[in-house]
Amino acid sequence: MGNVPERSKAERFSFIARNRSDFGVRYLCRYLNFSPQGFYKWLNRDESTRDIENRRILGCIEAIYAQHDGNYGSPRISAELKANGERINHKRVEHLMREAGIVGKAGRIYRRRPLPGNPCI
Repeated sequence: MGNVPERSKAERFSFIARNRSDFGVRYLCRYLNFSPQGFYKWLNRDESTRDIENRRILGCIEAIYAQHDGNYGSPRISAELKANGERINHKRVEHLMREAGIVGKAGRIYRRRPLPGNPCI
């Protein structure tokens, strides 16, 4: 189980949900210092409005990313979302992209090289 106890509450609960058929809910809750009632309450709760909004924004981010062939990173995607009338902070865009594993292409750095016959001073 490694470093599961150091994770966030939601990550620990999702770990219990994934592994409950192998170990059992009571054992995992005891190991992670949770009550089984707390786990079942978390399992049956409604999705928060923030999560719903994040999923909607992530769909917009993925559409913009695909539209520009993966060239856009978080600054350009943030600007595009704002141009489309979305009120969003660049940090939230960065966070959502990082969680989804979306990375823009980095430009190549151009460096001049001296010609073979010219000495470099």
